[in-house]
Amino acid sequence: MKRNIKRLAVIVIIPAIVMFIVAGMASADDHHWNKAIQGKYAFSGSGACLMAAGGFTDDTHFTPQDPTHSSIGPNTWEGVYTFHHNGTGSMDAINRYMDTTISAGSGHIYWEFTYSVQGGKITFTYKPGTYVATYLYGPQAGFTLSNVTFGSWDGRISPDGESLFVSFGVPMKLIPPFPGLEIVCNGVHQGFRVDK
Repeated sequence: MKRNIKRLAVIVIIPAIVMFIVAGMASADDHHWNKAIQGKYAFSGSGACLMAAGGFTDDTHFTPQDPTHSSIGPNTWEGVYTFHHNGTGSMDAINRYMDTTISAGSGHIYWEFTYSVQGGKITFTYKPGTYVATYLYGPQAGFTLSNVTFGSWDGRISPDGESLFVSFGVPMKLIPPFPGLEIVCNGVHQGFRVDK
């Protein structure tokens, strides 16, 4: 009986020890990635945005409610992602755009985020109230847009922490402070560390 109890104890203890080892390894791995992504990363990239004056039918198909009052156009980016040790950061960039209404321009865009890293994958979460876009050229020159809301997006960091790839994945829905106007954007940013 005692021998059976000892065997049972060994059978129960071994998996428990393995779980702690695996958890410790995962924690150490995430700690490595969190340490890897520090400092400033210069980036450039491209994307496209669809603006719908009447909003979209739903968040799956992103079909404009009123196609006659919608526009789409490409954009390019160049700027800097900054990552702090405490899991916060910011994106500061120049955005150049064109759309189907035959207008074009550029703006300075800034926002802040929190981030977490797991196995090299970065998850960004927008910090509400920090988005500021000041239009520099084009028909909206001089106009500042703020109070835009949006959700989260993903990225990847290289194992040595020197390269960054950011993808907006599923189109990111932006809601400006104008009744009925909704925008969905997607894009990619690729960067490299310029300052730790």
